[in-house]
Amino acid sequence: MIESSGSQLDIVELREYRILPRNRSAFWRNYKSVGLPVQTRYLAHPLGFYFVEIGSPNTFVHMWAYRSLAEREASRAALHDDPAWVKYVTSAHAFIEDINVRLLRNLGLPVVPGAGEDADGAMGTLTDRPSSEHRS
Repeated sequence: MIESSGSQLDIVELREYRILPRNRSAFWRNYKSVGLPVQTRYLAHPLGFYFVEIGSPNTFVHMWAYRSLAEREASRAALHDDPAWVKYVTSAHAFIEDINVRLLRNLGLPVVPGAGEDADGAMGTLTDRPSSEHRS
């Protein structure tokens, strides 16, 4: 299991954004430079950021882990109260056709070793890692 500070991260939020045609690069630049820095102030456990390779290539997927639904609720409430986030969301909607959010509950099976961890085994954020580890 993924652990942070001795407690399991039992909830994963999987977010899928269908980006309008010909807007993928602009969306990604906006998210990396404006949205992600605000998110990482409030959401502590990013698991991954992806564009779909086979299927719907204009789909952006990202995942965040939480210890509980209560942690998710509190983190996202604080995020939504930040004026910088509100401004980002307004700008991002110009690129987004559809949004799908799923909450996944850990079933207790092992996950990929080291997923979401830095070299010392501690949970980190994308902004903690060298840029070569999170290229677009």
